[in-house]
Amino acid sequence: MHMAAGFALSMGLPPAHAQGQYDGFLSIIGGIVAAAAPALLLGVVLSLGRPGLIGLGAFFALPFMLMPAVARWGERTRPVSPEVATVHAVGVTP
Repeated sequence: MHMAAGFALSMGLPPAHAQGQYDGFLSIIGGIVAAAAPALLLGVVLSLGRPGLIGLGAFFALPFMLMPAVARWGERTRPVSPEVATVHAVGVTP
């Protein structure tokens, strides 16, 4: 579910001319997170014990619950590209 949502957002929301830029930025952020995660998990979360694990659960639950609203906002605020406008004018759903 996470991979499907990430793919849908990274390929569906950016304008057609900037999909490579968005994908590259997403890859950079993913690399930074992958490099920082072990230090954060071992250093901060495990040193705090149970409160650290509860905080980690909240850290993952909050973005999960907010993602549908963020996706709706992205769909609502992005400009319509000429390709999408042509498809909708013909009556074909993408």
